Amino acid sequence: TALRWGQGGASGPGRTYEVTRELLFRAMGLVYFFSFLTIAYQFRPLFSSAGLDPVKLGAVKRPVPVFNFLLNNVFDLEDKEVDFVFEGCAWVGVLLSILLLVRPFTTIFLPIALWLIYLSHVNLGTWLLSYGWHWLTLEAGFLLIFLTPIMGWKSDTRIFPTSTFVIVLYRWLAFRLLFGAGQSKLGANASECWKALSCLTTHYFTNANPTFVGYFFHWMPDYVHYMEGAMTFLEQIYLPFFMFFPNRHVQHATGLLEIFFQCAIAISGNYAWINLLGVVPCIALFDDQFLTSFLPAWLWSRSLVLEPGSPGCREQRESDDGESSG
Repeated sequence: TALRWGQGGASGPGRTYEVTRELLFRAMGLVYFFSFLTIAYQFRPLFSSAGLDPVKLGAVKRPVPVFNFLLNNVFDLEDKEVDFVFEGCAWVGVLLSILLLVRPFTTIFLPIALWLIYLSHVNLGTWLLSYGWHWLTLEAGFLLIFLTPIMGWKSDTRIFPTSTFVIVLYRWLAFRLLFGAGQSKLGANASECWKALSCLTTHYFTNANPTFVGYFFHWMPDYVHYMEGAMTFLEQIYLPFFMFFPNRHVQHATGLLEIFFQCAIAISGNYAWINLLGVVPCIALFDDQFLTSFLPAWLWSRSLVLEPGSPGCREQRESDDGESSG
């Protein structure tokens, strides 16, 4: 499939999303990696049979397909031994997420397995996995399934081209996430400091786990904090609407601004993978022409077949030659 440089909306002439799909795979691999690693390390002291808040599988009302299958058809274990199934599945999730991140091969069974394992953990109903970002992880992971070919060693765009419809659904996910965050600051239960634009004057030393950068952010002048409050509303209330503006340059600028804000939040406080998850659907705002203009060829050369003489063709050939010589 040739990469042609075009304008227009999500499905405008010449717009392709093969590199976009590649980045979504790798970004979701990173999200799943941190998600499963958190479960693997914290499950035993918190939710095992000897933990602070033991999980009773018989009391779980939501579907936990992986655990039900393993415990009903594969293993016959005592209650204490069941803990190893829960924890073992989390470590399997860590391994599979690494495969999704490094992408040695492409198969739809990989994102399906990750989604089912994570769904089974979330539906156990533990307070550790009862927050909105866990369901957001499941939604983003579910969409990824429909971007994946059934089996292959690379993303063959001639057989399984990237679905523009799924790209738009990722954009819709980004819109809902960011616009919803802005709406929560204006609701009946919102803190009055948001309306006064003063929340950032205390935010940096009252957030979950402030970083050393947050210390310097906190001591900025008050007028800077008020400006930050205003920019927060611009970023979360107004900017998301430009995700659907029928111009690729506006969409690119919107994506870059949203990712910048997520990175700024991440360096000022440790929110685990939440901000990384906020970045993932924003990747769908970028097309191949934009991404190949600055990303290294080794990251995207297997996702595209470029026309001779087109931008990036030389870099792709050099990357392929390097792989062949290796």
